[in-house]
Amino acid sequence: MQRRDARIAAALLCVFGGLAYATSAGITCTNDGSTYALTRSLAATGTVRIDAFVAFTGGLDVATYGGHSYSDRAPGLAFLAVPFAFVGERLGPRPSQPRSNFDDGAPQIPFVLLLTALAAGAACALTYAIARKLDLARGPALVAVVALGAGSLVWKDGARFYRHVPAAAFLAGAVLLVLDLERMRSRSAGRVLTWSAAIGALIGLATSCDQTACLGVLGIGGYVLARSAQARGPSRLGLVAIGGLLGGAVPVALLLTYNYACFGHALTNAYALSKTGFPTVGAAFAAPFGVGLRSLLFAFFVGRRMHPFGSLLSISPALLLGLLGFVVLAWRRQLAATLLLAGITVPVIAAMSKHSSFWGGGDSDYRYIECVTPFLAVGLAVVVDLGWRIRTPARAAVLTPCVALTFLSVVLTAAHIREGYGHAELPGAPLFPNAVNLPLWALACAGWLFLYALVEKRRAPLDEEAGSA
Repeated sequence: MQRRDARIAAALLCVFGGLAYATSAGITCTNDGSTYALTRSLAATGTVRIDAFVAFTGGLDVATYGGHSYSDRAPGLAFLAVPFAFVGERLGPRPSQPRSNFDDGAPQIPFVLLLTALAAGAACALTYAIARKLDLARGPALVAVVALGAGSLVWKDGARFYRHVPAAAFLAGAVLLVLDLERMRSRSAGRVLTWSAAIGALIGLATSCDQTACLGVLGIGGYVLARSAQARGPSRLGLVAIGGLLGGAVPVALLLTYNYACFGHALTNAYALSKTGFPTVGAAFAAPFGVGLRSLLFAFFVGRRMHPFGSLLSISPALLLGLLGFVVLAWRRQLAATLLLAGITVPVIAAMSKHSSFWGGGDSDYRYIECVTPFLAVGLAVVVDLGWRIRTPARAAVLTPCVALTFLSVVLTAAHIREGYGHAELPGAPLFPNAVNLPLWALACAGWLFLYALVEKRRAPLDEEAGSA
């Protein structure tokens, strides 16, 4: 990545992460309450049992086994947030602001919410980096980032302690490293192993945060192995496979160990024991495919009753153009990139169209496919880039609807946030109740930007290799 692009990506992380953080309204409902209960239990007692914090689940999003209570959410985000809870317990204000529906006033809350806000900012920065890696112009890449960071659920759920945005950020990071691996000319076995292990680790982390992401994992893993075998032969393929397996083994092992510690079996899923879950895979994926697909992408109705929010069209219409972007990418003969992005996105959308609750919970939104929204945003950038390069009056015919739909997505997402859990209960439903804690975000950004600079320094030789090849 060029130095200018690296600086833009860093700024995007700070701006859109800060947007999500300022929007936070504490622990808003039983969904994030269940994840937060596990974080608090791990930090306070060192155990995965949430008996002491089960009130945060509202008695709804909780799994019970052997007379004890457990979170029924994927545990990755909860584990990652434990250090933030430790720091918040020792340094956080008492009482904390703003009001929280659960654990109101706890000093840990502003600190654990830093993590999901960071994920939102990182998802935006990585989306920009992927678009630039595909040789898209800066303007289209920035339009796509606005559509993602301020016109999708990445804004809303980055403001809450929800696991979907971290999964999206991890998957986007894995895709960026895949593109780096594609361009890598070095024959150093160590470098190939390191990059492959990082890809595997990010895939495993995504799955540990949101099990929906495992479907995208198949696309990334299959693509990396196929391209490595085609381009570099068996030796390169072996290195990539070994590195990926080693990197993914750690988060997957932690997930299986968590399952065993909670439920006595490594493959037992907490959701199967939840009051809101499904006992079998067949019961979980029993919806008519057409109904689910239409609801996720286009619907404004629940049965015969109009519902203002739910689908991509009713919250984030600009991201729908991302599907068209995959077609444009193939038309431009960037077939490898098309297979990579569509190979992750399409299986997730198809599978969740069969899910019995394809619209997430009481919010009735598309969050179950949120982990692939960065790739839809890249598809949007492809469409905008097509218009960007046209030098005839037809340019406006392409760019105007893209920009208009992006603006509409921002308006609809802001309205969706105001009507959601947490904000609706506050007087006047303010959009930025957590603005009071932005100095904490600025302080955290300083540390994250330092780490970001170190990562970019490690990645710089790859761009030099690609440029000289």
